[in-house]
Amino acid sequence: CEKSDEDKASGLLQWLAQRLSDRSPAQIKDLILPKDDRKLLFEDAHGNFRPLAELIIPAPRIAEFLQAIWGAELPTPSTSRYSQFVLSFLCDLGVPNTPSLPSISSKLQNPQGKGVCAALAGLACYLRNQNGETIHTQLPLRTAAWLQDGAGNFVVASALFIRTADIECIVGSFSELYLADGLYEILGDTLSRELKFRDINSITFEDVSRHIRRRTELLTQPPFAVYTWLDQQVQKKRLDTTGLNRLFGSNAWIWTDDGEVFPHSRVLGVRAFHLFKSRRGYWERGFKECPALCHALGIAGATT
Repeated sequence: CEKSDEDKASGLLQWLAQRLSDRSPAQIKDLILPKDDRKLLFEDAHGNFRPLAELIIPAPRIAEFLQAIWGAELPTPSTSRYSQFVLSFLCDLGVPNTPSLPSISSKLQNPQGKGVCAALAGLACYLRNQNGETIHTQLPLRTAAWLQDGAGNFVVASALFIRTADIECIVGSFSELYLADGLYEILGDTLSRELKFRDINSITFEDVSRHIRRRTELLTQPPFAVYTWLDQQVQKKRLDTTGLNRLFGSNAWIWTDDGEVFPHSRVLGVRAFHLFKSRRGYWERGFKECPALCHALGIAGATT
C-alpha cells in the first residue's frame, strides 16, 4: 500500500475482512499474502508504513507490560486508520502479539527503571507459560542483570534471595540481598524456581558474619539462628577454628545469656559470675545448643 492510497487501502482491508470473516487464518494468508509479504505495507500508530512482521498487536494479557517497556517505540497498527474488526483481520494475517525475541533480549540486557523491571517480569512469566522451559534458551533470563534488588540495583537472579523469614534470620535484612518487593508475585512460582535464585543452601559464611557484625554495630542481638547455622557448618566440616578466627578474629560477636556481647575468647559455656564477674560472658544456651561451634571456638563448659 502506498501512503497516497491510504484511505482506499483502509477501505479495502475493511471489505476483505468482512468478506473473509468465515475463513480460517491459514486460508486468509494463502489468499491475501504475496510470497514476499514485505511488499505489503500497513500503517502504524505514527503514520509510518511497515511490513506485517514489523507490527505488533499485543495480546491483552501483556498489553500493559509492552507499553511500559517500549512506550511509543511499540510498533502497533494505527487505531485511527483501522477498525477493531480490521485489527483482528491483521492478526489472522500474521501480525505477532509479542515483540521479537531479539528485541525482548535487548530490553532484558538494558532495563530502565522499576516500572520496566516489573513489566519485564510480567512479560517473562507470560512467555514462560506460552513457550515452556525453552524460553531459557531463547532469552537471557538467567544471565542478564535485569531484576532489581531491594536497593534498586539491577542484578542477575542467581545473586538474589527471595525474602523469607528463615533466610532473613540468618543473613539479615540487607535490601541488596533480596529480590525487590512485588517481583516474586509477578514472576510466579514456576519461573522463579527456574531462574535459580539463591536459597538457604547458598548462604555463605560472609553473609552470616556480615549480619552479626551489623547487629553488633547497632547493639542489637541477632537471632540465635545465626549461631545454629554456624554450628551446622562446623558439624559438616565446612568450617573450623581457623575459618572462625578469620571471620571474627578478636571482635565481639557472641551475644551471651545476659544480652552482652563478647569476643569468643572471653566466653564460657557455664555461668561463673562469682569467679569472673563481668570480665567474661556466660553462654550456657550456646554450649547446650551449639556444641560443635563451642568446641571449635574453645568455649569451655566448666571452670578449672
